[in-house]
Amino acid sequence: MKCAILGAGAIGTLVAAQLSQIDEVELLLCSRREQALVLAAIGLRLETESMPTSIPASRWTVVEFGETLPSHWAAATDVVILCSKTNASEELSAVAARLLSSEGFTISLQNGISNENILAGYCGSNRTLGALTTHGATRLEPGVTRWAGRGEIVIGNCGGNLTAGSPLVAELLTHLEAAELNPRWSENIEVELWLKLLLNCAINPLAAICGCNNGELLESAELHEQSVATMLEAAKVGRMVGIDLPGDESLIEQLNMVLASTAENDCSMLQDLRRGVITEIDSINGEVIKLAEHAGIACPLNSQLVALVKGIENSLRH
Repeated sequence: MKCAILGAGAIGTLVAAQLSQIDEVELLLCSRREQALVLAAIGLRLETESMPTSIPASRWTVVEFGETLPSHWAAATDVVILCSKTNASEELSAVAARLLSSEGFTISLQNGISNENILAGYCGSNRTLGALTTHGATRLEPGVTRWAGRGEIVIGNCGGNLTAGSPLVAELLTHLEAAELNPRWSENIEVELWLKLLLNCAINPLAAICGCNNGELLESAELHEQSVATMLEAAKVGRMVGIDLPGDESLIEQLNMVLASTAENDCSMLQDLRRGVITEIDSINGEVIKLAEHAGIACPLNSQLVALVKGIENSLRH
């Protein structure tokens, strides 16, 4: 299977590192600047709870964003996985369309709920699946990634005709299982994407603003109350636009479980602020606000968090 990973940051390199152990998988990584240089020249060190794993550069082909694609990958790739920040979704969806074979398909492991629509616009709905990941990863430096929390990769149909039994889809699920990435097929991926969005709304901006790990949102009564209220406000928007979400008590249980299981994790938004780069706040809480405006719903808590995160972003640029 020829697999291209577009956006070789924390999650992208985690997926690449694990798939690199599967002999039947040939990998193409697309990354930026120093990360691309290190991955191409040295490879990757993946730090885990046990022993770190070193993946040699010979295990994959690396291209930098904007470079010409290798000729033997163009129109010949079985699966393209988007792992970039959402601000690169349009650019990399166009790359995905040039990479895919006639039978190939694409998925996004990015944050937010709009990436599948962007991918489908370039690649076609029949070649696009919905997907998400709950694995936690941190890029420590170029060529070094920490597997911060083990989760799963969830994939499902979001409007096309691909199923878990489609040959290439079944092959990818088999390889992800062998790579210990815990794949799962979902019959209702739209709801699962929304559930992840709600958790991101509740966790990422608060942890980023406070500069704390996820566990501190559970330990502090005040922060936990704010986290829950933000999530339930976003869930109200989801229900208003037709998403069949679980009840509030179930959502709170899921939030508490995630905060406990990822207690030591620094969320991606906090990592972005520490590196001085633009966050994905517009694709998380900002997406909820956009839908709320269309539905005529007030969203003060999410709006305030967007304003605060953007204020921090602006201060870091000066």
